[in-house]
Amino acid sequence: MKLPFALDDLLSRLPLPEGLTDKMPGGPGEKVVLELDLGRGLAEAAPTNPLEAIRALRTPLLRTLVEHLRKAAKDDSVVGLIGIIHGDGLTLAQSDELRAAVRDFRRSGKPSLAFSPGFGELGDGSVGYHLATAFERVWLQPASGLGLLGFTGSGVFLRGTFDKLGLEPQFGQRYEYKSAADTFMRREFSDPHREMTTRLVESATEQLIADVAADRSLDASAVQDAIAVSPLTPDEALERGLIDNIGYRDEAYAEMRSRLRLEEPTLRYVERHGVSRFNAVMEQLPKPGNKPRVAIIEAIGGIQVGHAAPGPGGRVVGSDALGAALRAA
Repeated sequence: MKLPFALDDLLSRLPLPEGLTDKMPGGPGEKVVLELDLGRGLAEAAPTNPLEAIRALRTPLLRTLVEHLRKAAKDDSVVGLIGIIHGDGLTLAQSDELRAAVRDFRRSGKPSLAFSPGFGELGDGSVGYHLATAFERVWLQPASGLGLLGFTGSGVFLRGTFDKLGLEPQFGQRYEYKSAADTFMRREFSDPHREMTTRLVESATEQLIADVAADRSLDASAVQDAIAVSPLTPDEALERGLIDNIGYRDEAYAEMRSRLRLEEPTLRYVERHGVSRFNAVMEQLPKPGNKPRVAIIEAIGGIQVGHAAPGPGGRVVGSDALGAALRAA
């Protein structure tokens, strides 16, 4: 029985056994251009309950995108890749993983391009642009911009507020680089905290410059100069060799069709390509045997003692659940 699309997509995001929703290859003779659309956000882990699954119905999973990009490189039905990338919403670590998968796809010899309606017009677009440079060509929409602003570090210190309220915070601090207590105990950065934050910012900026310079065939000094004078207009970005084309989304797609010499290739999201998720469930269920396996345990957020309790600070991991998962693996 074929499930309705919406229900099929919803079920695919529930925490089901690995392999249950593996992608299947495209149909005979089908020519597919995959779309990596990050305008819908990006999730690190599968939802843990049906309500979360409904909320994240259209949000792709990072691991799913990485796995399916690498499978698509070997899939003869896939002939190209288009990335729709905005200026924010990604971390540098997420960009790194996706860049590696895009590079694997490019090694197959299939064309790829990235289109952006603007890399951080009102803010920083460094991470989005960092990902875009992994594609063969970069398109930027007219009347937008490239906010290649680099990275910053900051801290919040509440001790002054506590003093005004007559409160005396009491926290233990294990070592000088354990800075969590600084938020409550200090009025400004300590030297170790400042050193740590500064080095993290420097490291991220160095990586951004090195990756962009390598992918765009530019000197590192040219990228550094672009960061110094950002934000850039599309014309300025083109003149500096940071992008390849200025145009609208339909024009970018037209270029891909022209390069492929196809009038109407099938467009499909990376995470949905060739999906027959639940028609082949019985074939995908784990089978008994002694074949070696690799376990993947997802742990998103800080680790707290005992069981995880929901709170305003985001997702946390309970030490009991994490320990049980490790023992089960």
